[in-house]
Formats: sequence, C-alpha cells, structure tokens
Amino acid sequence: MKLYTALLLFQEQKLSIGKAAQLSGLCIYDFMMEAGKHNVAVINYDTQDLKQELEVLNEC
Repeated sequence: MKLYTALLLFQEQKLSIGKAAQLSGLCIYDFMMEAGKHNVAVINYDTQDLKQELEVLNEC
C-alpha cells in the first residue's frame, strides 16, 4: 500500500522522487524500477525544457 501511495503522490508531483522512495520504504533505484513497472514516468521534461537543453548541447 505504501508503494502505491508513494507512486500516486509522485506522479501527481506532490512528492519528490527521494521522498516518494522514502515513503515506499525503497531506495531510489528500486523505487524508479517499480515506477517503471507501473508506467509512472520518473523523468518529466516538458517539451520546451527538452528543446532548450538540446539547443545547448548542439552549441558544444
């Protein structure tokens, strides 16, 4: 139950990944693996942020 609560709160951006992992009783790596199994994205880039980062990388 703790895992599902942590996943929900993380997905709703009410908890950071570290706090969600702590709530679930898992280390961050294991929490990320569980998130993947439940189709919860652990990396949330919006399109504009990704575009800006790609532009910076292309300048290098």
